[in-house]
Amino acid sequence: MDDKVRKGRQLKGETVPQSKLTEDDIRAIRSARSLGETLTSLATRFNVTDNNILHITLRRTWRHVV
Repeated sequence: MDDKVRKGRQLKGETVPQSKLTEDDIRAIRSARSLGETLTSLATRFNVTDNNILHITLRRTWRHVV
């Protein structure tokens, strides 16, 4: 696993076939959350779970998106 990550062969973000979100979505989520929008409303708008939104805003997932 470490080898493929080091060599840049690990899929991430939009390149993962099962991904429901785009990098633009991630930026919009982080921006809206910083302005006070709730996890639940964002989850509903982007059709993902509250927990997914939480991990995005805490940068546990989608870390590569600035």
